[in-house]
Amino acid sequence: MDEEVSYGSEEGVSQEQDGPGVTLSRLRRIWMNERLSPELLAFDTQLVEDSTRLLASAEARAKAVGSWIGDVLQLEVDRVRFMLCEYLRTRLRKIQKFPFWTLSDRDTSERLSESELVFAGEYVDLVAEHLDHSFLSQVPERHRVLGDDLSVMINAPRLDSHIFIKVLQDIGPFQDVTLPESGPILLVQDDQILMRYRAIQGLLRQNRVQLL
Repeated sequence: MDEEVSYGSEEGVSQEQDGPGVTLSRLRRIWMNERLSPELLAFDTQLVEDSTRLLASAEARAKAVGSWIGDVLQLEVDRVRFMLCEYLRTRLRKIQKFPFWTLSDRDTSERLSESELVFAGEYVDLVAEHLDHSFLSQVPERHRVLGDDLSVMINAPRLDSHIFIKVLQDIGPFQDVTLPESGPILLVQDDQILMRYRAIQGLLRQNRVQLL
């Protein structure tokens, strides 16, 4: 499986036509999109599984090759593992930042993996327990405005924040829904533009743009 360890540079990876090259290119793009988006994006189960298998195969070959070549291959393996782990850590940080929103908003909760959904539920329970023991239990019951309803504490992602995007394919005239008074703008492949996240949310989910 020589092709699975011929990573070279990031550009070299993305130019490969085989499965591993495509997997690494997708991993980097999805990781960057997750890092830059204000909200949780859909969890890519297939990509995580493919990346994990690729890492296992490449690491085994790096050990088998030995010598300095194996050391170089191991460095590439570590680099890819870092991207994968950062993708997963970024998602957990967003869950911790918006725990109540993550579970209360149906569209958001449906983007979680099973493990993330469990983590979010347990995290919310811990936060509620902490609030009760450290503060609410000391407040007269009539003033416990939180009670069992924690909705007043919900902090939602800022979807109207501005973000740079790169257009991945010709889109043509596009109406920015956040600026209804303005006319449509022409989006052409490789264009780079600053827009509100809410305006390009649908394009991002369709993989027609990427975040920069």
